[in-house]
Amino acid sequence: MRKKNSSIPIKTMTDAFSSGIIIAKASFDEQDLMNLDDARRSHRDDYHSFFLLENGTTEIEIDFQQYTITPYSILYIHPHQVHRIVAMKKVGGSFLGINSEHINPEYLQLLEEMTPLKPLRLSEEIFSILETSVSLCITLSDRKQKQLHQSLLKDSCNTLIGLLTSMYLEGAIPVDKLSRSEIITKTFKATLQRDFSL
Repeated sequence: MRKKNSSIPIKTMTDAFSSGIIIAKASFDEQDLMNLDDARRSHRDDYHSFFLLENGTTEIEIDFQQYTITPYSILYIHPHQVHRIVAMKKVGGSFLGINSEHINPEYLQLLEEMTPLKPLRLSEEIFSILETSVSLCITLSDRKQKQLHQSLLKDSCNTLIGLLTSMYLEGAIPVDKLSRSEIITKTFKATLQRDFSL
């Protein structure tokens, strides 16, 4: 009898995008979700994921906790967080997947310190600023044959990451207001991330 594989799969950026950066706009509905087996099954990614939900509703499970994401929300998923899409209804938005080596070290450190993060709902006005940044990133991503393509794409994506990180920082709970168990958990996760490699 064959043993059932009980480990959670890890999706790698290089499986699909060797550049280490992918940015796109997309629209999905429940029917599309039926065809996205990878997204419906619990998995981890070896890259940072940022989502900007412009319209529709998404039910997502991150580290076995379920969230409902509504329009004008942003979501960050750290590499190796277990996640899956549970449901979606007329979803439209943007996605950025990026490897750690392409992220500005200051932003990367802030993301490491803040993780895990819940979805964050923004005002329509602030969300439109992020969409403008996404549009620039997508335009530069499509100009693959142009001079300095990779550098320009990386820099524009870091502008977007800086904006997204600043939105999360505005809503962050100061460390001195965290409970003792939250501080211990955060310290443990940071140490584990720093010292343990899969």
